[in-house]
Amino acid sequence: MTRVQSFVPDLLPPDDKVSIESIVGELIQATSSLKVLGEKIRYTQFDYDILLFPFLTQEAAASTRIENTQVTVDEIYEVTAGDKSSNKDINEAINYMRALEHGKSFLDATSIFSKTLLKDMHGILLSGDVRGSNKNPGQFKSVENYIGKHNAKRNQAEFIPPGPEHTDSLIDNLVDYINSDVDDKKILVKTAIIHSQFETIHPFMDGNGRIGRVLIPLFLYYKGVLPYPLFFLSHTLEQNRFEYYRKLNNTRWEDDFDGWVQFFIRCTLQQTNEYSRLIDSWLELYEEGVKVLKMHHRHHQVEKFMAYVCSNPIFSLRHAEEKTGITYQSCRSYAKTLNDNQIIESDQQKRNKMYYHYEILNLIR
Repeated sequence: MTRVQSFVPDLLPPDDKVSIESIVGELIQATSSLKVLGEKIRYTQFDYDILLFPFLTQEAAASTRIENTQVTVDEIYEVTAGDKSSNKDINEAINYMRALEHGKSFLDATSIFSKTLLKDMHGILLSGDVRGSNKNPGQFKSVENYIGKHNAKRNQAEFIPPGPEHTDSLIDNLVDYINSDVDDKKILVKTAIIHSQFETIHPFMDGNGRIGRVLIPLFLYYKGVLPYPLFFLSHTLEQNRFEYYRKLNNTRWEDDFDGWVQFFIRCTLQQTNEYSRLIDSWLELYEEGVKVLKMHHRHHQVEKFMAYVCSNPIFSLRHAEEKTGITYQSCRSYAKTLNDNQIIESDQQKRNKMYYHYEILNLIR
């Protein structure tokens, strides 16, 4: 088969395509590390949403950068806090966050993966003023698509996914595999296969990479591996972008699933270790801020305010008041204390002043 022909993958499960003997040590280590991360998230003193926003902000920025969209963690926070006008790049990142949040709500309500979930998330991803908003958001492709350099013609494509006539049956098979307990005892291997199969099917005209990466934390959450969908691989995949695409392509052209799974397991181990360190550092900075606030204030709300600051390391007082329910005057007093003690810094604006917790930002940039 030449590479200008479309490629139709085999149905799942993959049967003998993956041999774990050569990676069993790494698989055990990564699975154990993911379990430890899950327990750390489960028993942290914070609500899920407090940890979610910084993790998800980092993920949204990294996932969109993989596809050459230029957006930073700082820009997402600045738009959220109302200090910066949005643009298409930032809208894409914010839509990515909204799509994952919808995915969690959908699974909580229905307890099942479905084509509807995939279409819903895609509709959110491509909503509003973003690139691809004219590519049938929320609908599977009706014409052939292909992967290649910008403005490349079909005969220059690096990969041509299966045509639209195959989409429904292939997605049905993928969804059945996700919902089944087949390969659940090798959950990270199954996660790797699900991601590669979705990217090979490429069911939408645009946004397939981002939806495929959202599937990773949602699947692990759905199977109970994680208490919340708080595990994102895009930061690590971005650091290994070319190997990521090469390993995916090798599953198609060389039937090399072992190489892909080994790469995925290695990225998982790297990311779980990074997240564990991030949470530990994040908690230390939170406790440092609370200690300073309690030295100057007797209010019972200082923990809530500091948790907000750690979740929103770029913020305005109006945004803090809105999100915490703490009065504007108290927010201003707490922020002044943190600023005076060099926990946070402020800009020089007299009105609409913005505050920055640079140590938190540096953890997730």
